[in-house]
Amino acid sequence: MLWLPPSLALLTLTPHLAAPPLHVPRAGIDARRYYTPWMGPHGLTVRSMEYSDIWPTAQLLLVAFAPPGGLNQLQNFLVGMEHVIGLTMRMADNILLVGTLPNGKLVGFVEVFTPEYLVSQSGSGYPERVRRALEPYVASLAVDLSSRSTGVGRTLMWTAEQRVREAGYTRISLEVESTNQAALGLYLKLGYSVLRRDQEALKLVGDVFFGRSERVTKFWLQKDLGETCADDAEFSTFDSI
Repeated sequence: MLWLPPSLALLTLTPHLAAPPLHVPRAGIDARRYYTPWMGPHGLTVRSMEYSDIWPTAQLLLVAFAPPGGLNQLQNFLVGMEHVIGLTMRMADNILLVGTLPNGKLVGFVEVFTPEYLVSQSGSGYPERVRRALEPYVASLAVDLSSRSTGVGRTLMWTAEQRVREAGYTRISLEVESTNQAALGLYLKLGYSVLRRDQEALKLVGDVFFGRSERVTKFWLQKDLGETCADDAEFSTFDSI
């Protein structure tokens, strides 16, 4: 018999994830604030993530961040549930945006951790430099394979930065693995600067279930939101993720 953590066992017995009660964020970015959906290129709509988006977003993340060799069936299940649980728990305190096409298909996702959330995550595996920076942090950006190179990633990032600006923050940071050249190229074109290179960074996804702490090389990037890119209003198709 397969043993599952109580949180996973509960989800496997619940076909439709019930929305837990929202709680008011501690300070700073109001994650519950209503934002008018933003229309991007090719009919793309960028909006705040809803509970009904959790399952398709988890599947998107599962594919987007799968290791080169792929995952077996059990690993797919465990990592998928890790995403479901994490998204559900983080919705109330962070900026989670999805991109959908006119037919309703979810093709993109971006998540920005708030400083308040990061401060509360002591011992969670996030680098001290990230938690102590006291600035919004782009935790993940994922685009469906069928919608890459169409501006989806760029549009999601632009919208996330707008939300951060509206909250009164002047900088935003992120980390990207050195092997992810497409993402690194996008961030550099969006005006991010490399601050440092960490050769002992943790690959967090899946570690909780697989009992390992895989080390990878990551770049830490930062952007000053006081100055916008010259082509911020233009959503060209150079985006390659």
